[in-house]
Amino acid sequence: MVEINFVDVLARRGACVRGTREISSGPVRPRRPASAFRSVCVEAVKPISSPPYDIGAEEEALHGHGKAYYRDL
Repeated sequence: MVEINFVDVLARRGACVRGTREISSGPVRPRRPASAFRSVCVEAVKPISSPPYDIGAEEEALHGHGKAYYRDL
């Protein structure tokens, strides 16, 4: 069983995907164990959101704030 999280850092939303992995029979690169994955049979998907959504924040506002934050780094 594996769990993979996909997150849009600007919108602060994403999805948590859980499923069964299929391992490749090819070589695995050192320090990159995920290179052995060939596919994941998805069994469940759950949404991920950050706390600002719980208090009514809008995705467009968070996206704009995120863009400004990363631009100013």
